Amino acid sequence: MKQDDLFSRIPTVLDRVKARVNVARDAATQEQREVLDVLTTTPGRVTQRELAKRCPALGRHWREQPGGDDDTTLRKVRQVVRDLRVELRVPILSDPRGYWLPRTDDEVVEYVDRVEKQARATARAWFETLRSLDGFVDDGRQRALFDVIEAIGGAS
Repeated sequence: MKQDDLFSRIPTVLDRVKARVNVARDAATQEQREVLDVLTTTPGRVTQRELAKRCPALGRHWREQPGGDDDTTLRKVRQVVRDLRVELRVPILSDPRGYWLPRTDDEVVEYVDRVEKQARATARAWFETLRSLDGFVDDGRQRALFDVIEAIGGAS
């Protein structure tokens, strides 16, 4: 077997994403299927507002519906995306400019690195806040939390 043949058998990120989306689509709700349809047919990023507008099952965006709650539909979009990621394991990437499905390994690596840095920074900030309260409450919970933090390598 030639080396070119061997490499042609390795699934690309696009192949893996398509496979994951196809499996997820079978188990998805109508809302989730609509979001998947938009993400799989739109090149580039899709904003929360675009998803709200293009997915009727999510309801209408508040700017399109006079008197509507300004965050309800966007909350719904975030929840559906979260459920697709966590429950159905669809690798939906995001940044402040929108959501998208990865097309390359580099996109996935960059996304994971960015999210990991954000998570560490957020955890560090919360742990600093908790440490500043050390001694204010003496019910054992805080000391137990600090023990856990130290056991996993601290927050610094």
